[in-house]
Amino acid sequence: MWINLTDQERGLISVCLNALTVPEAKALIARLNEPADPTDGTFVERAREDYEFGSDGDVDIDDTPVVSRSENGAYVMMWGWVSNEDAGLDDESEDFSVEALQDGRWKSIFPKRLSHLNSEHATHAEAWAHIQEHEDNE
Repeated sequence: MWINLTDQERGLISVCLNALTVPEAKALIARLNEPADPTDGTFVERAREDYEFGSDGDVDIDDTPVVSRSENGAYVMMWGWVSNEDAGLDDESEDFSVEALQDGRWKSIFPKRLSHLNSEHATHAEAWAHIQEHEDNE
């Protein structure tokens, strides 16, 4: 799994890890604070020119994408669009948007997994935490 963390989130994680005494925590703090390679931008701009521009929204590159360098070049993380139809789903598929989860429609999306969650006003984060807990126990 990949998560694009803000500076504030990286700082919070560093503070929490700093409270631990295991050497792995200190090593992870160092990795979190590593500056990006200054030449990453060159690869990102070329990827935008070659793949994103003119793709009609089928390819998207984040503002600060992951760049994985190798000896002869780099991979730049991109998002490729796949429609419901191309994925074999009908247009009537459930709405998995954040808005659907926040306004309560998540109960119809995950009825089995959320059967133990009783609050009518559970937040998006609570719902996902509950789902993860059940997946970990299965």
